[in-house]
Amino acid sequence: MLFYENHRETVLSRVRARRVKLLAGMTALGLCLTLTALIPEPVSATAVYREAGATVDSDLVEAVAITVDGVHAATVDSVETAQALLAQIKRGYETPATESVAFRESVELLPCLASPECVMAPADAGALLDPENTASPAALTVLTLATVTREEDVPFETETVLIPDQYADETSLTRSGVNGRAVNTYSVIYRNGQEELATLTDSETLTAPVNEIVTRGALPGSRYDSRGVYIWPTTGVLTSKFGGRKISIGSSNHKGIDIGNAAGTKVVAADGGQVIFAGKNGGYGNFVAILHDSGAVTRYAHMRKILVEVGQRVAQGQPIGEMGRTGTATGNHLHFEILPDGETWVDPVSLLTGELQRH
Repeated sequence: MLFYENHRETVLSRVRARRVKLLAGMTALGLCLTLTALIPEPVSATAVYREAGATVDSDLVEAVAITVDGVHAATVDSVETAQALLAQIKRGYETPATESVAFRESVELLPCLASPECVMAPADAGALLDPENTASPAALTVLTLATVTREEDVPFETETVLIPDQYADETSLTRSGVNGRAVNTYSVIYRNGQEELATLTDSETLTAPVNEIVTRGALPGSRYDSRGVYIWPTTGVLTSKFGGRKISIGSSNHKGIDIGNAAGTKVVAADGGQVIFAGKNGGYGNFVAILHDSGAVTRYAHMRKILVEVGQRVAQGQPIGEMGRTGTATGNHLHFEILPDGETWVDPVSLLTGELQRH
């Protein structure tokens, strides 16, 4: 025992009168009860107890308790042993660049009287305080501060240039960005040897970054949206109008118009929308149908080559095929239809804007 029960109140009152701090705890070895006094000036625990009028067991020895955040962690034989042990733990995390080292926790060394079997060997006490001992509740945290210089990339930024007559989803890379280089100086805090916080204190640019430049349309929406107006789907000559006609091949009730030109002439979408058919379709030959946002459908027939596929979104004016004479056709031409409600054919000429260009 570290003190006799019949002297407990006397010891406590005398020690409090000296304005000292008391700590009662259990050591990790042997469950030894400890009464510890944090003395403002160097003084032995024996002197405090005797001054308080307490009888001190002759088997008790002078010792030092190590507390971590107010909790008893270990007991060693002397202040010198405790200080050497703590210094050794700190040295384990010091490097040539270390400017300062400290424990994150509050660590105190408290003079006490203890049974000899409760005084720990330095190695055993060190194991309890070891920052790498994650199983120990008394494990310390070592914080070190160092100034570190690193050569690093300086990230480039992206500059966006708006194009008035393009849509928001129309983007292009005008100039690729290039990172710069700089020598950066940091004040770094390490926690048990691992970087925890780096604060930039100085920077010297070696090469400046080159910013990336991207163009983007200023108009809202997508270029694939329907505009609600139809442009001519190709160039050439109007060879057959909408409605009744006298021909030997094909339908006498013409549901669209025919535009003749050379094989391979570009065919484009009359308005933006989604391709709902792309392939061979009987007498229509190579055939494409596009569903527009309003529910209207435009249809393109007899093409030599199809350039789109089902499910694809296309923009107004985007090439979807090449003129040809597949299916029931007497020459190279595009058969073009408009169904405003998706079911009823109307004369495309009444809805097309502008004039048919010959070339």
